[in-house]
Amino acid sequence: MLLTGLLIAADALAIPMFWTLSGTSDSGGILFDDGGDLNGTFIYDADTNAYSDLSLKTTAGSRDSPFLGGPYDTADPSMSTADALVAIAIGRLLELDFAESLTDQGGSIEVASGSETLTSGPDSGAIRFLDAGEAFGMPVPEPSTACLVALGLSGLAAIRRSGR
Repeated sequence: MLLTGLLIAADALAIPMFWTLSGTSDSGGILFDDGGDLNGTFIYDADTNAYSDLSLKTTAGSRDSPFLGGPYDTADPSMSTADALVAIAIGRLLELDFAESLTDQGGSIEVASGSETLTSGPDSGAIRFLDAGEAFGMPVPEPSTACLVALGLSGLAAIRRSGR
């Protein structure tokens, strides 16, 4: 009975989605208007409206561009929503606007627009824009609740046997 209750409760919770960005650049990423691109992945949990495990990276633009590229590993929770991801790095800000809300269903969602802005230094305020791309979501691989319950019960059984 307890096991059935746990399984039903587990099914009621949405599974976070692992999203991968893709576009038309030579590296498969989303192209910026200055020749740089954006690649990477992140996890989005629709139940908590939270982004995690960001692994996004921009590359440098053309010679005339002040953008040198670099990693983004932190989402701004006060500005990020199901429709937009705002990632922050030292001296830079990245915004991705999705054509529809990210959900716990996965699939393909268009990156309708986006930009990277320099927030410090001599070129503070410089901005570059993304061409259209897409984000593809699939469930985060997690151990099933039934396996975890079974492992816990077998551990309790082992402790009980060793106590005799």
